[in-house]
Parts: sequence; structure tokens; C-alpha cells
Amino acid sequence: RRDALTVLERQSTCMQGNDQPPEVVRLRLLQEQPVQGCDVTPVVYLSNGAHNPTDESVHYSWKRCVFHLSCSSCSKSPVSMQCIASGRYYCSAECFKLGWPTRFAPREDRNAGLLQKAADAGVDTSYGPGQQGDEHLAHKWMEVSQSLTYTPSADDVGRTLRLVCTPLSEGGRRGASMSVDTNLVIAQPPPPPARRRLVVRNDEVVGYDKASGSMRSGSDGQLGITVCTYNVLADLYALSDTYPYCPAWALAWAYRRRNLLRDMQQLGADVFCLQEVQADHYEQFFEPHMDKLGYSGVYKRKTREFMGQYGKMDGCALFYRRDKLVPVDGQLHAVEFNTIAVNKYAQQGTDKKRILNRLLKDNVAQVGIFSIVGAGLNGSATHVCVANTHINANTEFSDVKLWQTQYLLLEIERIVSEYTGGSLQHAMPIVIAGDFNSTPGSSPYTLMQCGYIARENLSEEDPAGILASLPLEHHMLLRSAHTTLGTHRNASAQHLDANGQPTAQMELPFSNYTGHFIGTLDYIWYTQDQFELAALLEPADEAEVSKDTALPSAQFPSDHLPLAIELKLRPRQ
Repeated sequence: RRDALTVLERQSTCMQGNDQPPEVVRLRLLQEQPVQGCDVTPVVYLSNGAHNPTDESVHYSWKRCVFHLSCSSCSKSPVSMQCIASGRYYCSAECFKLGWPTRFAPREDRNAGLLQKAADAGVDTSYGPGQQGDEHLAHKWMEVSQSLTYTPSADDVGRTLRLVCTPLSEGGRRGASMSVDTNLVIAQPPPPPARRRLVVRNDEVVGYDKASGSMRSGSDGQLGITVCTYNVLADLYALSDTYPYCPAWALAWAYRRRNLLRDMQQLGADVFCLQEVQADHYEQFFEPHMDKLGYSGVYKRKTREFMGQYGKMDGCALFYRRDKLVPVDGQLHAVEFNTIAVNKYAQQGTDKKRILNRLLKDNVAQVGIFSIVGAGLNGSATHVCVANTHINANTEFSDVKLWQTQYLLLEIERIVSEYTGGSLQHAMPIVIAGDFNSTPGSSPYTLMQCGYIARENLSEEDPAGILASLPLEHHMLLRSAHTTLGTHRNASAQHLDANGQPTAQMELPFSNYTGHFIGTLDYIWYTQDQFELAALLEPADEAEVSKDTALPSAQFPSDHLPLAIELKLRPRQ
């Protein structure tokens, strides 16, 4: 019997030895500054190789400081600094200076009433050795969540949060905990002032609706669609080196994504043409949230090879309201400018390699044909073509910008002609939206607006000879919607487009507003023989946009502004 007990004791000891919990080897927070309403996500690595485990191998405990820390001079919250000599907290440098002469003097505990409140709530209110009032309160914590990620609420504003990670063995044994504290939670910044919906009649602004930011209007019996284009600034480009004036917490995706969705939900457009949508963010954020709002979407990422983690690549996304538009089977097309270039030049010998190398810039576009719910009752068109694109941004490749714009137009014409089986004349209403990375008066702009460019008026250099073969024309009667609003601030009577026409003077002063560039790059074009412009989203106030130097900022989530219009279908002639 004694031998049998010895064996069992050894087996029990062995099992306990094999049931050792892992260690937390690394714990940090992705967001150093927590903001009300924005997820705070940790990075957790265990000694067994697990990363951010959500199973029972780790117990997470988010805690908040029980009370606001108050300033030792004026009693205001939140505090922003601590005196190392006295341990007291202050809300400003002025209060710190006031408290400095008495830093070693005993002080009254002005939080005594709060201590009784804490005791009533079941918190241990006994002082530790050497503790005084403020220090005592600073170390009282209340658990608020046991999830991996925590979203601070209004109750957390002005308080510190703490995450405690405790690893667990398969048998439930607890290992050594590791914790990390946040900065004080700040309140959610207010949204920018809502922009009004400007009412347009006969290409003139005749009034405006209440400043609600919405593009949805009451039905007047004339069918149409509302369209928004928005470059949302992919997270992989949102770098502090590029936007040094924007606080790091306001550049973080966890913060910006909420404001992007706020803008889109407020606008309520029938179609959203988005650019710089990161692949993983489309799958994990945009698609599920837009689905809840009644939208379906299609996505096309850029065509370059993956570099690093999957999903860290941007592209174009097109969302449409399911109760307003129905995609025609087989008519959601992805346009890859790289593929067009390869098909055109790859088989033409080594002398074309230089052209091909210059053209391979990974940009893409989307073209879709939709049936309009309820259309055709008043003799109007029943289908509409919507295109979304993001043209190359490099200013040293102006020839490539023009080449991509030309082939986008050719692809739209081909897709519409093949679907209708006839000519483009009065075939189908067309909307083309996106970030064209071309300013008013440039050759790509002129090609879109005028339908042609006289070859002798081209200002672009053509080092690889790619422009010589372009037709430099299209057959759609396109108009830029925002030319309705008036004069371009940088234009003059002598500033004409590539065809010598003054149309470029009437564009928005800016759609992109950064510390290194201010100007118009985004447009919504429509076929004016099929559509009538009914409304525009009011331009953003430059005083608001520049309040925090430039975009993005705590109020504006992208370096681009959303543009939105309402179009009404013209009755067929």
C-alpha cells in the first residue's frame, strides 16, 4: 500500500509539473491615448507563442480608477501632471507652480467624502503605509470588462484604465499577472458642423435645406440617385511623418473608422464610391457595418503583389443601397490598368518594355451597371452605370495619369455599348466618381470635361511615348457636378484648361487639404444629357478644416473630404 501511495504522489507531482501556465512575455497597448467610444486593443504575447489569445488560456481584466484624480490646487478634473516631490496631481502648469512652494507641507484630504462613497460601494478604503488622499484614490480600481478589447465609456473620461493579463494553465492554474496602465481617457471630440444640402435648379444653386449633413430628400416624383465619393485614407498611409500636425491617437484606425462611418451614415447616399480602402478593413469593418445600414458592396484591391501581412493593401470599394439599386447579373466589372497595359504592350517586343514598366502602377477602377428600383414608369431610363476609380498619385507621372483616365473612359464605353448592344448616344445614364489625382485644368480633367484634347495643347511630357497612341477623346457628354458652385479660388481669367476653355475656374477650391497640398483632386462626373443635377453637399468651411492646421484631424478622419450630389433622371426624348 505504501508503494502504491508513493506512485500516486509521484504521478500527481508530475501532472502538476506539466500543468504549468505560460508566461506573459509582452504586453502593450496599440493606442497610447484612450478616447471615449474607441476600442482599446492590447498586444499580448505568451511564452508558448500565442498572440492575443481569446480562449481560456488568459484571463483579461480591464479596470478603471474608482474616482477622478483632482487637482491639488483647484480641485478640477482631469489632471495632466504629477509632482514627483510631493506626489500631488495638477490640472495645468499654472496650478503646478502654485503648489510648488508648499510641496512638502501636509495637506488636507479634500477627497474624504469620496472615501465614504467608495466604502459604501464595497471598495477597500484603508490607507496603505505612507499614503495620503490623492495617492490613495489613485490606486483603487473597479473591474469594468473581461474581454480582450475594451471600449471606454463616458464614465471612463478623466480616469486611468488598467489591463491585467493573467495566464492560465489547461488545468486552470493561474500564472504571474502582467498589467499596463493607460493615459487618462479623453472625451470624444465633437463632430464638425453639419454641411447643408444645396438645392440646384437649372445648374444654379437656388436654396438649401437645414444643415443635417444628409443627402436624402423627400420624393418629388422624379426618380434619381444620390452619389458620394470619399477617399478614406488607408491606415497604411496614415503616418505621423506624413501628417505631423495630427495627434497620433486621431490618426489611429480605431479612432478614424468610427468617424468615417459617422460621415457615411449621416450622408445616407444611394451609392458610395470609396478609395484607399484597406483590404482587411473592408472585410472586417466596412462590409459588415454597411450591411447593417442596408448596403451591399464590391471591392477591388490594387494589383501589386502582397508585401508583408495579408490585407495591408488598399483598393476601391463601391457600396449601393439594396432598396434603391440592383446590380445586373455579370455587370460588376473590375478594371485593372496593369492588365490593360500588359495586354497592349507585353507582346510587342523589347522596345515596349520601357513603356510597360512606366505604366505598371497598380491602380484599379470599378464599373457596375444597376437597375433602378421603380425606374421606367415616367419614360425615364431603367438602368444606370456607376464607375469608381483611384488614378495614380505620383506627380512625376502625369503621362500615366492621362493614360489611365483615357483607358477608364474607353472601358466604360465598351462595357455600356456591349450591354446595350448599340451606340452610346442616349444609351444609359453614367456617373464616374473618384480620386483622379488631377487638378482642374489638367489634361485628364480637360479630357473628361470637354470630351477631347487637341494634341498640340498637351502639356504633359511623354518620355516613354505612351501618349502618342491615345485617341484623346471620348463620346460621353460629361459634366463635373461641382462646377455649379462657382469660381475656383486659384483660377484667373488667364487660367484655361488644355483646350483653352475656362471651365476649370468653376471647381471647388479644395477636396484634399493637407500640410503639403491644398487643392481639388476628387470629382463626380455625370452624363448631363441623361441626368439633371438636383442637389450638392455644401463645401466644407475652410476655417473649420484648417482649425487644427490641416487634414486629417480629430474631427475630420481623412485628408480628403467627402463629395456628394443628387441626380434626377431626365425623361427620355
